[in-house]
Amino acid sequence: MIDSAALRRRCEPVLRAWMRLAGALAELNAALVLSALWVLVFVPWGLVRVLAGVELLDLRFRDKAGYWRDRAPRPPESYNRLF
Repeated sequence: MIDSAALRRRCEPVLRAWMRLAGALAELNAALVLSALWVLVFVPWGLVRVLAGVELLDLRFRDKAGYWRDRAPRPPESYNRLF
């Protein structure tokens, strides 16, 4: 019968090499998946938005002095019990 401590010592270099390979494959896989996500989802979405002229943040100055938006004042009762 083989001693479990001796077996562990004999298998430890194999385990270290296996985990090193797994770490390298994980980094490669993450880079490939994130790159594919970027190219297949975000680039076409951005191109369609630019070509359609959609501005989500409304950052252009169009005859205004700044980025502030005009809003109606809130009644004072709306500030009671905010949370």
